[in-house]
Amino acid sequence: MKVKLLVISIIILGTSYLYPQEKINYGIKIGLTSSNISKKNIKPLEIGNPRYYINYPDGQLLSPTITFWVKFINSNIFDLEVEASYILKGSSENHFEIVTPGNDQDLITEVNKSVTFKYFQININSQIKQNLGDVFIYGIVGPTVDYLFDSENFQLSTTYKKDFIFGYNLGLGISFNKNIFFEIKYNGDFTSFYKNDYDEYWNKVWVFNLGTSL
Repeated sequence: MKVKLLVISIIILGTSYLYPQEKINYGIKIGLTSSNISKKNIKPLEIGNPRYYINYPDGQLLSPTITFWVKFINSNIFDLEVEASYILKGSSENHFEIVTPGNDQDLITEVNKSVTFKYFQININSQIKQNLGDVFIYGIVGPTVDYLFDSENFQLSTTYKKDFIFGYNLGLGISFNKNIFFEIKYNGDFTSFYKNDYDEYWNKVWVFNLGTSL
């Protein structure tokens, strides 16, 4: 993880010195996130005999998001942007199962409709732009850090949740003029947000933003 963060930071800082910059620009982005939960390294939970597997089904969760951004470097080729976002992650499924291998009547416990994690997120995005006449197309890459300040309907132990998560943005954007733009980003994590002796849980998030300068 440290190597990935170092490489991204070097790319951003190195590129920022190659191009002349204009005045600082700032604005707002409003959009939707499409998130899901991925399970890895699942091991059986042994409570007597036989063994049990906890299966927390995943499902795409659509949530609103809002972002305030500032561009400290703003040129025709390269932008350096810092974002502060309120972002929701989680899963839309409304139950979890304890699965007993070889048993057709698994225990199903109902909970509320969605599992939601509320994050305050800081991003540093490097944007490489290409002028296509009336529009700009640009790529987005950069590190992120999330702070978890609240969660809803997460049935597993809160002891193993991580308050800070480091990750990255990868995406594309299109700017129709200097004031209106649209972006699609994949927001990935370098670590799981929950880990115990039996399984790991990872967030997977797509972000769709419509933005403007102020």
